[in-house]
Amino acid sequence: MKYKVKDYAEVLYCISQIKVESEREVAVKDFLNILKKHYIESWLPNIFQNFENIYNKDVGYSKVEIISAYKLDNNHLKEIKKLIYKNLNN
Repeated sequence: MKYKVKDYAEVLYCISQIKVESEREVAVKDFLNILKKHYIESWLPNIFQNFENIYNKDVGYSKVEIISAYKLDNNHLKEIKKLIYKNLNN
């Protein structure tokens, strides 16, 4: 089955709903590993944009900063994880 940007955004939204911090961290790591495995890291800006739309519909207004991620290294992954955690806790 071929997944679309919206599917990954929905997964990210489900991850944001996990209440236990340690489980959420593992889920984010797994999510990022899936993106790397399928070579779709460049989709991250669109995934975040779709995540923002889903979040706004279900919860209310929120602003997610989108980072261009065409070529990810470990520093970029760490920055993305920090942004995800920061926005999940808001």
